[in-house]
Amino acid sequence: MARAAFTIPRMRLGCHYYTRFPNKFLISFPMLYCRSQSEEVQYAIIPPDMQKRVTIAMPPTENSKANARTAFKILRHVKGLREQMQPDEQPLLAIPAIWDSGKGPRSTACEVIVTTRRLMGFYAVSFPRPRRFLEDIPLASMASVSFRHKTYEPLFRELLVSDGQSKVYIRAPRRYIEALYGALRSATEQYAATAQPTFEDIVPEDDTLGTTTTEGAINRAPTTRSPIYGRQDIRTSFSRSPLAITLLFVGGILLEILGALLWGLTESFQIGLPLFVAGLVAVLEFL
Repeated sequence: MARAAFTIPRMRLGCHYYTRFPNKFLISFPMLYCRSQSEEVQYAIIPPDMQKRVTIAMPPTENSKANARTAFKILRHVKGLREQMQPDEQPLLAIPAIWDSGKGPRSTACEVIVTTRRLMGFYAVSFPRPRRFLEDIPLASMASVSFRHKTYEPLFRELLVSDGQSKVYIRAPRRYIEALYGALRSATEQYAATAQPTFEDIVPEDDTLGTTTTEGAINRAPTTRSPIYGRQDIRTSFSRSPLAITLLFVGGILLEILGALLWGLTESFQIGLPLFVAGLVAVLEFL
């Protein structure tokens, strides 16, 4: 019989003892007491036929339970997402945002989803006709993630995600982008910390012949590559900012309405027409 010593507190239940390890694993074996002059030592008796069959199960943690609840809510909320999940993939966060990868003629409003394997832009609708949008970037291939704040843009923030070959711009209100930035950082650190092999050609010398061999050996040195995270403040001119464009459009509509009202009340086009024309020019400038 093999003998394993445990010197930690135990709780007696019948003829077995349940042992609580420092990592909170639970296991049960018959116990043997040996008393000496200095202290009492307890041993667990493990039969030989059980040594190869003993398994220790880790109870679910609070973090895993929270992730499971979050994944259930996301899969229930986002229509058609369950069919797009890969084996052992679990969604961690979903926010409404604008996805712009430069592959289409315009940006796309969709659900931006962080999973244990990738960052996704996804939506699926069935009315008026079935349509689906899906673009993704694997977590392991991300090279940089940048939180961008543009001046004169009070509502929206932008997240730039790059894999070294392509870029994706994600725009959403600040609290959504903050949550996405934190979820991406946590997911890449926890699920994408994989070793990337590097290759180096080494030409060994043949001491017996005094010559050099022509075949190179590949030396694989595992290195860990993680994305670079940062924040950027981008200064833009006010004339090209979304705030200026919005003010121009809304101001143009108000001028058109005011010009039409004055024209109707005074019955004089000299008063109402200039305001109406100014508003029309402002709206056309916006378009």
